[in-house]
Formats: sequence, structure tokens, C-alpha cells
Amino acid sequence: MPDTPQLTLTPRPPVVVRFAGLRAREGALTLGQLNIVQWIRDAPESFDTTLDALLPLPDDTRVADVADSLAALLVRHEGLRTVFELGQRQRQRVLASGAVPIEIYEVEGTGPEPPQWGALAAELERRWRPGTACGPGQLPVWLALAVRHGRVVAGCSRISHLVVDRHSLMLLGRELHEMIGDPGARQPGAPRHQPVDQAEQEDGPRLRRRVDHALEYRQELLRRMPVCPYPAPLGDAPAE
Repeated sequence: MPDTPQLTLTPRPPVVVRFAGLRAREGALTLGQLNIVQWIRDAPESFDTTLDALLPLPDDTRVADVADSLAALLVRHEGLRTVFELGQRQRQRVLASGAVPIEIYEVEGTGPEPPQWGALAAELERRWRPGTACGPGQLPVWLALAVRHGRVVAGCSRISHLVVDRHSLMLLGRELHEMIGDPGARQPGAPRHQPVDQAEQEDGPRLRRRVDHALEYRQELLRRMPVCPYPAPLGDAPAE
């Protein structure tokens, strides 16, 4: 019986994506971020403190394509270069300069060509561990790529839940895919609403009053809810 083909991932030196000369800012957390912090505190090492995604890769993608595209995203989205202070003084700090390493793994061994990217991406995802990146005081982005014969065949990312939700993670994936396939798209683009902008708006008196009214309305609904929202079963059968 022939041996089962097997591919392995061998670590290679990381590719470091650097950014410099950008706008540095600091501000409070947004209301959404404050909500996420409440449950991150209860499970700081949980995988749920970050969101993972398989990277959408066009054919013949090279490591340099991914690195250059990530560099453009770091300029475009301040949240990707933000570190969070989650102690008594909860703040978000946008860095003007820094570096994000991309972990590189060489696909070695015998197996189908091209390799099954789904299995490789799942194996890459398992290389992330809590504390590796995305935690308090760290940049919120982690990337890993699998390379075969100089071509990127699979990739995955993890980004802090304080920066993205599932919908925004999907949109980031679309932007990354476009940039990898088209070098001309690797531009900062027009100025956009950033998390610190949102926090400043939420701290304004008009929006603060709306938030307070919404919270009061929610509290009133909770007070009116019955203690047992589901009726007890009829008859002598024991309740499940």
C-alpha cells in the first residue's frame, strides 16, 4: 500500500511590515468597544477576543503582494495600528509608526499540486495562540502565510474584536483581495470615519443624551419582563 502523501509547514523568518510618518492619535473607547471589554475581562485568553478569517488570495500571489497590501491597509484603517489600554484608564492609542510581522511557513513534502489550501489555512490558524498578538498593549493584527515554490497558497489572519466584527472583517478581506490583485489599489484612499472619531462623537452632549435615553428605555423593558419568560408546562409532566 503506498504511503499517504503528507505536507508539512516549516517556519521561515517572518516578513516585517513597517509603517512610519502617519497620524498619531489618542482617545477614549467607543461604546461598542466598552461593551466588548466587559466580556474580554472575564475571558482574557479566549479565542473569542479575536476574530479569524481565511485570507482571500488571487492566483500567483507572492509574499510581497500581501506585505504591500497590508502596509496600505495600515495607513487606511487606524484601528489596525491601534493599541488598547484596558486598565483603570481605558484608552485607544493610534500609532504613527510600528511594525507588524507576517509569519511565513514553507509547505514541504509530497502531496497534491496545488496543495489543498483549506487544510493548510486551518493548520496555519492553529499556529496562533493567545498572547501571540492582538492583546492589550499589542497591535491588533496577526497574519500567517503558507508558501509553496515561491507562491502563497494559503493564509489566515486574526484581528482583535475591539477593532472588527464579522461584517467589517469581511469588508477588510475584500479590500485585501483587491489590493493583492491590483497594485494600483494599494492607496490610502479618501479620509474616512475612524474609531477615535466615533469616540469623540459619542462624547458629545447630543449623542450622549440619545445614548442615555436608549439605556433608560432598555432598563425599563428589563424591569417589565417577567422573571420567567417561558410558561411552565401544563399537566403533571416534569419540567425540562
